[in-house]
Amino acid sequence: SLIATNALVPGCWHLESLRHFMETPFMHHFGSRRDITSLSSCFSHQNVIFHFTSNMVLLYLYLGPVQELSNRHEIAVIYLSSGIFGSAASHAYSLAQYRIFKQKLVPNLEASGALLDIM
Repeated sequence: SLIATNALVPGCWHLESLRHFMETPFMHHFGSRRDITSLSSCFSHQNVIFHFTSNMVLLYLYLGPVQELSNRHEIAVIYLSSGIFGSAASHAYSLAQYRIFKQKLVPNLEASGALLDIM
């Protein structure tokens, strides 16, 4: 289930013993050759208390009506493809910030981008 996976991954981020491990497969870096991270970052959240909670409430509220129109495999495809699109949009924004304002490029966590398309 999307909600269960979204709950498991942020929980692992907060275990000190897993923190270094989580930075490699669950954070998408600009220019990375690890394309799988654009999928796995769909389950990472910036802030567990506000960000994760609000994302999960919205996912729960919107998932019901979406499930009436689609099966769970289609919803998973929509969620993951939305996360990839959100990652690309976030990278484009970061690149513009870098080129215009010389701000550093930051890695992406795309749970919100994936959720936006379901809404």
